[in-house]
Amino acid sequence: MARAAPGTGAAPHAECRMRHLVHHEHQRADLRPETLEDRLTTLGAQRLAGHDEVVVILDGSDLRKPHSQALEHLSTVRTLDGHPVSGYPTLNAIGLTPDGKRRLLYHTLYSPKAPGFSSANTVILDATKRIVLALRAAGVKRIIFVLDRGFDSLLLIQLLMRLQVQFVIRWRLL
Repeated sequence: MARAAPGTGAAPHAECRMRHLVHHEHQRADLRPETLEDRLTTLGAQRLAGHDEVVVILDGSDLRKPHSQALEHLSTVRTLDGHPVSGYPTLNAIGLTPDGKRRLLYHTLYSPKAPGFSSANTVILDATKRIVLALRAAGVKRIIFVLDRGFDSLLLIQLLMRLQVQFVIRWRLL
């Protein structure tokens, strides 16, 4: 396969590199999701360094894969008109500064069907801690979270208070 693949046959040791790749012995970069999430959060926070205040918009969305059937741990999400469809929930955070600078602070895709998955609340709480710690490490003094009505969990409110960040949560009265 290494000899036939374009661009690899001419390189020395192409067959050996292909074997390492196939057998997961090629570990130049740590590509685990947790490592990538941490790196994304750290870089985003570093790019917001020097600002005293950052507004963090934390929100979920769905990655819809309506025609997929064999993807790993495929879950069910809703279409825009409310019908169930295959896909994955995601969690995203953007940091905004008073002068208009925007940076991506967090992004993850998760599946309730994945082994070891505990809950969406656990994903949200972990992301919140990571974001606050990274922004504080970058020297941001005032952090304000803006959250939609799906984030009105008592555990999240308690965490935000413990971390001493301000927050606004959209709430729907019954």
